Amino acid sequence: MSRSSSQGIQTLLEAERDGALIVQQARDYRTQKLKQARTDAQKEVQSMKEAKEDDFKSAQNDSSDSQSKHKGQVEKDTENALRELNDNFDKKKEIVVNKLLDRVTQTKN
Repeated sequence: MSRSSSQGIQTLLEAERDGALIVQQARDYRTQKLKQARTDAQKEVQSMKEAKEDDFKSAQNDSSDSQSKHKGQVEKDTENALRELNDNFDKKKEIVVNKLLDRVTQTKN
């Protein structure tokens, strides 16, 4: 009986080692899967971050272009207004000078 109990104990020890090996392999597999999931999540977050940064830069460029367009329009309107004022000045300066001279040279009785 000693031999069969020794053999049974040996079988149990082997089963325990096999079980421990299976558990260790499962832990290693789980750890590997968690690392892979973490890596995949980081890649996805980075991809989303880059996409949002691209969207932001695009919106910023659109805003800048719009501001440039408005700035150009304001400058053009200002130049037109100044040109119109200068034209009116050139047209009416002689009349104003003559009226001033008439008033200055008039004598009161």
